[in-house]
Amino acid sequence: MGITFVLHILHSIFLPSNMQSKEPCFFPFAYKKKLYSECTTDGTSGWKLWCSLTANYNTDHKWRYCEPSETPSCIFPFIYHGKSHYSCTKVGSLNSPLCATTANYDKSPQWKYCVTKGLTKLHL
Repeated sequence: MGITFVLHILHSIFLPSNMQSKEPCFFPFAYKKKLYSECTTDGTSGWKLWCSLTANYNTDHKWRYCEPSETPSCIFPFIYHGKSHYSCTKVGSLNSPLCATTANYDKSPQWKYCVTKGLTKLHL
């Protein structure tokens, strides 16, 4: 019996079922008066990333640990209020550009803030 197998057994026995969930993370989600568009360690001892399974963790308290590759990607083009967007947009945002993490925000309103630090515009 390998150590990985033993850890898997312990993990499944001692972790509540919501932490073992394979439901997709919901982005963005609200947690303690802040909006998160990616997995976070806030509210933990700082070593394990987690996400909410609903739009508002404060209300629903549904969450799970994140896999290393689970930060959602922007989908381009995406539909927002009936219009196609081919890059991040500030429409509907107070300060920062955002993008949809689904092809049609109007049908499935999931989004995240776009990373703008250190990026330069690519001219084709």
